[in-house]
Amino acid sequence: MERELAHERPIGTSGMPVARYDLKFGRGGLVDVEFATQWLQMMHGRDPRVRTTETEVALSALETCGYIEPALADALREGWRFLRRLEQRLRIAHGTSATLLEEGAPGLVSLARGVGARDGPRGRPDLALLDRYLAVTGDIRAAYLRVLSMPP
Repeated sequence: MERELAHERPIGTSGMPVARYDLKFGRGGLVDVEFATQWLQMMHGRDPRVRTTETEVALSALETCGYIEPALADALREGWRFLRRLEQRLRIAHGTSATLLEEGAPGLVSLARGVGARDGPRGRPDLALLDRYLAVTGDIRAAYLRVLSMPP
């Protein structure tokens, strides 16, 4: 159900599946970071130090107050920064509020270079970007599940 909602499914017209990822609603996306952060804020809302609408500030406050483990806070915070930067680059490239990252899409190589991706183990910057995206969203999703005390 999550993949359907996030539009993360193979697509393609030539019969070959193409990976498509949603930076905002996909597994380990921006919404996972926001939800985990807000969940912790609700759980510890009696503490005025955690009451803020800024995700990064909230994560830092939650960590400082001991309401989230530093490793989980780091995964959520660093993932948030990476995805927001990527989302902003996508908006500039497309001139829209698009949040979809699609393997093989025109402009993916220049987008990858724009966020600092270079040739990786698979040889191309676009594939290095997708590899990094999958690693970051995997870390976010693992942290999200731990915060919500859900099985992996």
